[in-house]
Amino acid sequence: MIEKIKNLIYNKKLQVIQLDKNGLVVDTENTVFNIKKNTKLTDLHPFFESIAPLFETLIEPIEFACVNLEIDNKEIIADINLIQEKGNLFITISDFTEHYEYSHPLVQDKNEAIIEKYKLAFERDLLFEKEKFKNTFLANINHEIRNPLNNLLGFMDILTEDKQLSYNQKETLNIMQKTGSHLKVLMDDMLDISKIEKGEIEVKHIPFNVRPLVKNLLKHFTSKFSNKPIETDLEIDENVPNRILGDPTRLNQILFNLINNAFLYTDTGNIKIKLDCNDKKVIDGKSFINFSISDTGKGFSKESIDTIFESYHQLQLKKIHPLGQGLGLKIVKELITVLHGDITVKSLEGKGTTFKFTLPFEVAKKTTGKKSVPKGSGILVSKRILIIEDKEVEQMLFMKLFLNNDKAYQIEIVKTPEQSLELLEQKKYDLIIMKMVFPSKNGLQVLKDITSHNNEKINSTPVLMVSGNAVLSEQEKILSAGAKDFLPKPFTKKELFSKLGEILKQ
Repeated sequence: MIEKIKNLIYNKKLQVIQLDKNGLVVDTENTVFNIKKNTKLTDLHPFFESIAPLFETLIEPIEFACVNLEIDNKEIIADINLIQEKGNLFITISDFTEHYEYSHPLVQDKNEAIIEKYKLAFERDLLFEKEKFKNTFLANINHEIRNPLNNLLGFMDILTEDKQLSYNQKETLNIMQKTGSHLKVLMDDMLDISKIEKGEIEVKHIPFNVRPLVKNLLKHFTSKFSNKPIETDLEIDENVPNRILGDPTRLNQILFNLINNAFLYTDTGNIKIKLDCNDKKVIDGKSFINFSISDTGKGFSKESIDTIFESYHQLQLKKIHPLGQGLGLKIVKELITVLHGDITVKSLEGKGTTFKFTLPFEVAKKTTGKKSVPKGSGILVSKRILIIEDKEVEQMLFMKLFLNNDKAYQIEIVKTPEQSLELLEQKKYDLIIMKMVFPSKNGLQVLKDITSHNNEKINSTPVLMVSGNAVLSEQEKILSAGAKDFLPKPFTKKELFSKLGEILKQ
């Protein structure tokens, strides 16, 4: 019988053990272990004790792979089979020690490769989740900041129309507006800072005067750091054109960051800003303006000067007090690259720093002649605008923005989307202004209620969606839902009326 079992499971290191109903060894060939007859198998090793309950119920063969056995100080790694053959119980022990010892490193390598694969996949998924969280966080915080900032800038815009302000009040208000406008630009870039790194920032090409831009920035920082004994000097060469074509917003960002750093890192001494043009004033219709921002501040160490533009660099006056604000020097360099310029830096630790950059601008042509006025009746046709807004501060802002407007816009304000539909059924409006979030409904649902209404007078009314969420995907979602246009917060009165003009003339 043992020979027959050996034929069923062949291995040159195979031992077959026949047991009786009490678990005693009836017969065996000691090819692997030296086991005496009439020995109780369960006494040889705990493994056999653990499988003893199977002896009485066994019908089909059972295999146990890779079992570590030690009997009489001999250790092996074996595959063990339980076999029931014509009422007889057999246990086979196949010594696969060499096989398992050989294959173990291969299996280990395979397991490690699988683990590394899953680790990389996990890290990738984690990176995606972090990026998703960052984008969601930026979008949410951006939205939350834009709403109060819109009110702040809106009421400051209204104050500029006050003819009774003193000169000092107007100057203070002007600095506040410039600061608020810059904060708005920074928030726009914060939404998708990767655009700056990839050089995908939108570049404008509009006429502006660089002189007041630099003067206003210097005035802002002189006021902000008035507690520091710093002398400032602004020198603009007469060969710098008065009106140039370019992107004043991006230039403002670059100068804001560099001038801000100069004031931050200078406790005493002077800061000098200089503008001039290259010797060849105009090349191919472009004027190359040189900008220089020098300070007598802390300066950069020799170690950091070579890598200053390679990362979001922050000077460190003390280990516990790092400095550095604004967009960061890396992004400054990238913005200058986008504008087809170049930048250099010279610095001595403890002596000061000088940043120099050059940007090309087209010289704006002088306009001559009188403005032509289109012929017409001279009578403005009033446009009726319905505004859906539940917040009292925003309601007041809209009322003041439209007060005595020269476009003859007439507005009505309702608090809820439900009230707006009631009014739309009763009256004809030329435009609807609404936002994205209401206590009772989502703005997209309100937009759907309007654009899919069975009354053509209602569903044909254009909708201007105003929102603090300026993410491009959000704008596309709003426009796809049926809005005529999108206006991101914060906005100025000029931007609002310009957008209204574009929609209402269509």
